[in-house]
Amino acid sequence: MILWQFLKDIMGSQDGLEGYSSFKQQRRTELLAEKESEDPLFEETHPRLIHHAERKTVPEFHEAFRDALDDSKYISVCGRVRSKRVVGKNLIFLDIVNEFERLQVMLNRSKCMVEEEARSLKFGMLRNLIEVGDHISVVGIPVRTKAGELTMEAKTLPELLSPTMEQIPEKLTDPKTRMQERHVDMLVNRQAIDVLRLRAEITKHMREYFHSRKFLEFQTPILAENAGGAVARPFVTRATEFKDKDLALRIAPELWLKRLVIGGVDKVFEIGPSFRNEGVDATHNPEFTM
Repeated sequence: MILWQFLKDIMGSQDGLEGYSSFKQQRRTELLAEKESEDPLFEETHPRLIHHAERKTVPEFHEAFRDALDDSKYISVCGRVRSKRVVGKNLIFLDIVNEFERLQVMLNRSKCMVEEEARSLKFGMLRNLIEVGDHISVVGIPVRTKAGELTMEAKTLPELLSPTMEQIPEKLTDPKTRMQERHVDMLVNRQAIDVLRLRAEITKHMREYFHSRKFLEFQTPILAENAGGAVARPFVTRATEFKDKDLALRIAPELWLKRLVIGGVDKVFEIGPSFRNEGVDATHNPEFTM
């Protein structure tokens, strides 16, 4: 596999470890040691093409078993591990996230279908190897905990689809770090994703509004000889084929849309990026959508 070959290449060269965090080094060492053991816990680390269980997303799992449980068939669910809680040697709770929703997974050593002689060893390996951020696949049945929470009770040990190589922090509050590491911010702070989802919904409804009234959507030029349509300082650049001309990123799509109207296209609209080489504050950004 490409992943395991990559890990071997990195571990085989001391220079390859330079610049990597201690978490990455330890993670690679543990995964390689597990892979090369006589009885590996994870035989593969990529999604199978054949699944014997019915596959559901986390939202589909909640929708299917919100009112009534059905343990007559096994369900397969994939997701990213959001949290791990170890309760003694025989019980592990995982929260996995898929399509913006969370599902609790309960791993009970006595209920996982693993050979009796290897069950204790493999469960212990799983307890130590699974990390927050891993993408896993779990097969099990729906149950409810004593607190009434809908949970998947795993019937097999999870499959590791993609291991994380970065340690995900429990909290992220520093504004500068949140802006520079937006993907980490989205993993840790749910509200960061909620803002992006809201923006996507607003854009979708705007498009639906115009389309329902027979407007045509266009993508007008972003790079042009002149940036017009508003009073603002543009970003200026050069193209290799037009060395004697300055080009500019548009500051507004207005002029191009007016040309379409003059040309006979009566109902037009565009939702796209514009650029203004000016100040930055809470309400202004050099790149924005209009």
